[in-house]
Amino acid sequence: MPLLFNSRFKKENDEIVLQCNTAIFNDSSVQMIEPNQQKELIDKIKSAMKMARSERIHPVCDKKLITSWNAMMISALADAALYFNIKEYELQAITTFNYLEQNLFIEEGRLLHSSGTKQNSNLHLEDYALLTQACIKLFECKWDFQWIEKAISLTGYAIQYFSHDDNVLFYDYTANDSVLQFRKTELQDNVIPCANSVMANNLFLLSKYLNNENYLLRSKKCLKK
Repeated sequence: MPLLFNSRFKKENDEIVLQCNTAIFNDSSVQMIEPNQQKELIDKIKSAMKMARSERIHPVCDKKLITSWNAMMISALADAALYFNIKEYELQAITTFNYLEQNLFIEEGRLLHSSGTKQNSNLHLEDYALLTQACIKLFECKWDFQWIEKAISLTGYAIQYFSHDDNVLFYDYTANDSVLQFRKTELQDNVIPCANSVMANNLFLLSKYLNNENYLLRSKKCLKK
């Protein structure tokens, strides 16, 4: 019996399906099958494959929405809107921020790390840092002061709940978070800048837009660390 299906795939109607091998009926034992019988045979094979597949454990579908990742996307869209003058990117950035504001913020400035999954209530500095950065990018895109006000609010919460005792660097988590053995401070940039790097840059930019010497001084101290 010839090889019925090869390992290549193609997309049809938003479904990934096996491609039929062009040499499917080269074998002399099946060359006499009529076209309608060929289709019937293939349909039976596909039905059997589908039946076998339905008995397997389905893979887990990751549907969680992560605040910091979306914040980075907002920043990218705002930059693209500014430099390429594409209004649609600006609107998408604002829509995404509004969704986060409506669904990820809870009481008293607390910002959830993700949605769509079971999680504890721990707060993450990276969410505040990257969402503050996104607000600054939107301000630079639109020059609408409401985005600076949102950045000030996020920064104020981060300073109040994540700061070291010397008020220079920031912890990755707050003192009130559960299931933590200790509070670490990340200072190494990886595939994305660490939260302390982003906070230092946020403080520097806000110091310039607000003429705030305290933000500027703390930004410089962060960099020295």
